[in-house]
Amino acid sequence: MECITSVSYSLLINDEPSGFIKPSRGIRQGDLLSPYIFILCMEVLTNALNKKSLKTKSGVGIKLCAKAERIPGLLFADDCLIFYKADAPTCWRIKHILDSFCDFSDQLINYHKSTLTFSRNANLSHRQVVASIFSITHSESLGKYLDCPVFQKKPNRSTFQELIDRTMNKLDSWKANCLSKVGRVVLIQSHVESLPAHTMQCF
Repeated sequence: MECITSVSYSLLINDEPSGFIKPSRGIRQGDLLSPYIFILCMEVLTNALNKKSLKTKSGVGIKLCAKAERIPGLLFADDCLIFYKADAPTCWRIKHILDSFCDFSDQLINYHKSTLTFSRNANLSHRQVVASIFSITHSESLGKYLDCPVFQKKPNRSTFQELIDRTMNKLDSWKANCLSKVGRVVLIQSHVESLPAHTMQCF
């Protein structure tokens, strides 16, 4: 914390700076050091999950194949996915890790914005136990991430329906009759082709 300082603000009154206001709540969002400090903090959480996943029968992490190492979680810009077995002992282990992380870092987990999702192997009683321990709502889908749907099954037409609707709305608003065929091709290439680019890259 010796290396961390916060910015100060000055108000212009009648085009003249008037005094300084120094925030008292630590690093502000947008501070140059903020992303680096965040990475350091999340490294602590990642190491704790990794250590627990290395223990046999801990229930923390998933394997993509038999010989692969366990993946306890994935970190994104401002989201975190944690993988674990849907039983009471494993849930209490994860909760202990999260509580310890919050105590060390002075951060809080917003459980109201968190979501539980289960594989098809988890029965109703398992789902109820996990939901009661964490007090988090259960959802069949993880929704969207960076405007791209996160699915659990093979994607189909409904997965991309919003993309199709956006493209059709864009086409409907064009005055195509005023353009030649070459003009229409250029318009499609410059606008419509760019719409699915991000989504198709993700999938």
